[in-house]
Amino acid sequence: MTGSQPSHPFGEYVAKTLGYKKVAVFGTDYAFGYEVVGGFQRSFEEAGGQIVQKLWAPLGASDLAPYITQLSATPTRPSSSWSRPPRSASRASTGTRACSGGSR
Repeated sequence: MTGSQPSHPFGEYVAKTLGYKKVAVFGTDYAFGYEVVGGFQRSFEEAGGQIVQKLWAPLGASDLAPYITQLSATPTRPSSSWSRPPRSASRASTGTRACSGGSR
């Protein structure tokens, strides 16, 4: 499984079930973050949605407020799909979080 696969259903759900047409996305600036956002973007756009903004937080950033405030300044409510690396290098799993919103 790739990092994009789990977020494919989420993009379609946001477009078709929630009815959002434009969203902004937020991810962590590393390969897995790009994969997660890419999966969402592909299925969201295939379902007729449009990504109006992408923001990337540096890997290891603990203060996400500057990025969240940029999302709220967009002409649409944000839809974010983001991932972060483990807090400890000894942890094997990667945390993933996602939330939705946007314009209908």
